[in-house]
Amino acid sequence: MRIVEATGAPFVDRAIIGAPSSPKFYMSGAQAAQTDVLNRLGLVVLLGPVGAASALKMSYAGITKGLTALGSAMSLAAMRNGADKALYDELAESRRNSPRGCLAMCRACRRRHIAGSRR
Repeated sequence: MRIVEATGAPFVDRAIIGAPSSPKFYMSGAQAAQTDVLNRLGLVVLLGPVGAASALKMSYAGITKGLTALGSAMSLAAMRNGADKALYDELAESRRNSPRGCLAMCRACRRRHIAGSRR
């Protein structure tokens, strides 16, 4: 960043979050407002310095991957101890507004467990 700033060249920090079919583009830095014309393509300008878009991507990825890892570990623990169906049922009933990914992950673990026990 300091090298580019020293040249006087305009630049922005950017991050891409989302599926390839529907990505969201985040821009930050002093020059980010100049990219507003790209809003129709899903660009979001963050009010923040260079690095804000990268921090958003890093934080988002850490949370989503961390929650996936934690959910997988807990689903596996329930599955190994015969509580996978009860866990899925409890999540479906008591956490209806929770991220769908948790239920989907638990459901997938349960399917793999059932398929493995039939062998």
